[in-house]
Amino acid sequence: MVRLGGAKYTAAIDDLKDKCMDPDIEEHYRELLKQWSKDEDSIKDKLDEMVEKLDELKASVVNPEGRSAQLKTHPLDVNECQTQLRAHYNTNMCQVRITPWDRDNTVGIDKIYTNLSWLRDERTPSGTIKKELDDYTEIFKGHGRVTNPKRMLVYGRPGIGKSTFSQKIAVDWANEEKEALKKFDLLLLISLQDVCRIKDVPTILEASELLPLDGSISIDSLYDYVRSSQSREGVACFGWLR
Repeated sequence: MVRLGGAKYTAAIDDLKDKCMDPDIEEHYRELLKQWSKDEDSIKDKLDEMVEKLDELKASVVNPEGRSAQLKTHPLDVNECQTQLRAHYNTNMCQVRITPWDRDNTVGIDKIYTNLSWLRDERTPSGTIKKELDDYTEIFKGHGRVTNPKRMLVYGRPGIGKSTFSQKIAVDWANEEKEALKKFDLLLLISLQDVCRIKDVPTILEASELLPLDGSISIDSLYDYVRSSQSREGVACFGWLR
């Protein structure tokens, strides 16, 4: 491999076969080679350690099971969580801004809210049938073969009142205005625009600022409760876009 340097180095390379290296210099180079080998082993160990740490971090962020296994949380105090959520909705959601440029120009949601005309799409072999509902709470009731709907999409043209409707649901739940909402222990209203780039649920709950960050309810205990309630009607989650 040394001869790859070219023909002009052939004579110098051949001389190396007959020349003796000074013992001190030879020992010096031997020590350098040993140190070089140790440094390579040390760097490899550090790289392996970094890869292991990154894998642990990825598991804790992406894999909910990993996060739950690493953190020991106390069971959620549901009553206290309800109290804090109701206070949040009655403080921050009960007013509707009349003019976008004036934060102080607001009125109570019950005074401005207009009952919408609700239509439910029912798909049949002959096409889609629109059925009018008497009250918005009917969307939580089963129909046909769907006895317990778990996902619903409310859509309409911009400005029709979808965001105000989302606020109305939260306020009605907070004040126990609707019988159909009482079956939900917790109602979580999340602005999707604020969390659209977040990929794990605990961080979404934290970014939504539903609960005081320095309060008695931890995000991890709330997350554990949400996960455990997936098989029953314990939690209602509403995501909305402005």
